[in-house]
Amino acid sequence: TVESLGRELREFIQRYHAEGRKVAIWGAGGKGLSVMAVAGIRDVDLLVDGDPHKQGLVTPVSHLEVESPSALIGSDVGAVIITAMAYRQEIERTLLEEYGFSGDIAVLGHHLQFVEPRKAA
Repeated sequence: TVESLGRELREFIQRYHAEGRKVAIWGAGGKGLSVMAVAGIRDVDLLVDGDPHKQGLVTPVSHLEVESPSALIGSDVGAVIITAMAYRQEIERTLLEEYGFSGDIAVLGHHLQFVEPRKAA
């Protein structure tokens, strides 16, 4: 359910913040924003989306500004949560191969699950 996903997402963010690590969400689409709204999540460190029409806009409820994924380059984000499932493989490839991201990657599907680290091709 959206409520259980929201709880998982909230606990994930709280755990990383307790360790002093930042969390980004990649995907400002309906699913991710709905789960964030239901869970009352407003403390994400960065919200990015590859759609230039969403960048610069502020999300309803959480009032986070949507930034370009390039904001992740050189950032000290420790984990990225992918909510844009239709673009999951493309996002993973961009994170690993183009951005050299070495933090944790999780995916918001039916549950929040970690992506196994892969070697860049």
